[in-house]
Amino acid sequence: MGVSMNYQEDYDKVFGESFKQYKEEALNELVSNIENRFKANDLNAEAIFKNNKCLDAGCGNGPASLYMAKNGAKVVDSVDISTQNVNSTSINAKNFDFENIINPVVGDITNLPYPDQTFDVVWCYGVVHHTERPDQALRELYRVLKTSGK
Repeated sequence: MGVSMNYQEDYDKVFGESFKQYKEEALNELVSNIENRFKANDLNAEAIFKNNKCLDAGCGNGPASLYMAKNGAKVVDSVDISTQNVNSTSINAKNFDFENIINPVVGDITNLPYPDQTFDVVWCYGVVHHTERPDQALRELYRVLKTSGK
């Protein structure tokens, strides 16, 4: 089961087209916003991400993937239904020297292409409510998260 073609095309137009226009300064600002939220909530990003296999579900152009990599993630699989977003994430990973850590993948978070309990950390921010089936998206995110995961 995947997303309908109209939904995927609309998503690519709305999000893919806009996210691919972000340049380094704007992307750094997005990463900084994540960093500020972690600090405001007294969360230690390195303790959460370092040496972990992470999923950025609905990665957009990759700011959370970059943040995880910056904080020591062993690997980050960055999934998005938008081919443009996956391409943008790939370019951004290379531009920030994380192309060996960040693996951009075209995929649907309601039907993730991973076995059960694959990831130590699952990140999904501002995405589930945009899916056609939010309950299924949550089930999938939980399914691929290790029992001891975050």
